[in-house]
Amino acid sequence: MLAWLFSIPGQAQDGDEELVQFTGITITADSLSSVPYTSIMVKTAHEGTTSDVMGYFSFVAHISDTILFNALGYKPDSFIIPDTIKFNRYSLIQLMTADTLTL
Repeated sequence: MLAWLFSIPGQAQDGDEELVQFTGITITADSLSSVPYTSIMVKTAHEGTTSDVMGYFSFVAHISDTILFNALGYKPDSFIIPDTIKFNRYSLIQLMTADTLTL
């Protein structure tokens, strides 16, 4: 899995310390171009979103959720939100690898 990540300081409210605002972008691993309309799903909840035309996405998730990334022409990938984060916001730059077999 290829990804860059960073967390942004924020204050957790009482009762929602397990929730994080999960944001990021999906880009190609070879040319760093955006990957629009990537399906981004929480594995256990079957909920999620789709990245916009610039590859940007944002939604609320739980700490330790497995996030699945799927886009036509790219290999599926996943990311687990770490349980060691200290803030209620988390950002990811997800690198998508081209899959020439599905083109």
